[in-house]
Amino acid sequence: MAEGPATAASASAAAAAPRIIQPRLPLTRLPLGPLKGPTHGLAAAMAAARAVLATPGLLRRAWCADLWASAQSVPLQALALAVVPAPWAVPRLLAIQLAVPAAVLAGGAGGADAAADDDAAADNNSPPLPAALPAPLRRALASGQRSVQLSIALMRGFRASYAWPFVAAYALGRLLEASRDALMRAVPPRWWADVPEIPLAATALFVVARFLVARAVELLPLAVYLERASEAVVAVSAAEKE
Repeated sequence: MAEGPATAASASAAAAAPRIIQPRLPLTRLPLGPLKGPTHGLAAAMAAARAVLATPGLLRRAWCADLWASAQSVPLQALALAVVPAPWAVPRLLAIQLAVPAAVLAGGAGGADAAADDDAAADNNSPPLPAALPAPLRRALASGQRSVQLSIALMRGFRASYAWPFVAAYALGRLLEASRDALMRAVPPRWWADVPEIPLAATALFVVARFLVARAVELLPLAVYLERASEAVVAVSAAEKE
């Protein structure tokens, strides 16, 4: 019997699982639980930021992954805008969307372990790095290179499923902007003098909606990474039990 798309996706996720480790962020230190007001929420956010910043090598890995992914996404975006090569460019653009979450959650533990991990060879599909590069730069490039390759491995067989919410959120943001502009043009000028609360409330509503959509677009790669990583770990555990 031929394997279906779900089986193929699970196999590809399982292939990437040996490179996935448990998240290194000190989540147990965060004041998790129900928020008791804006002050408690702000304190929780500040504690989370301090915990993230205290993780050794985290910002460097995230920056390197973002830089490496951006170097690949910019030409792919240009090809996608050219329309004709879009069917070739868009899937490859979607495949590298998990690079930064991979760098943050699948990175080394920091210190000597992170240095040893960065000195390891990148994925065989990655272009070789020049040996003449300084060691710190070579480690940084290798770190970003591996994060992009891990993103590609996790997204294999899953890009179409990722594309729908990504395109929907992007289109919703554009629709909100167009609706806001159309509504502002339709508001009678006398409303701004007589009842300014109505146009101001409508403007605030659109600003909040646009903000929420933008945050959803930013959080989508993290949610997808956690889902795919958990699938990979489950697939490997099932294979080991068999």
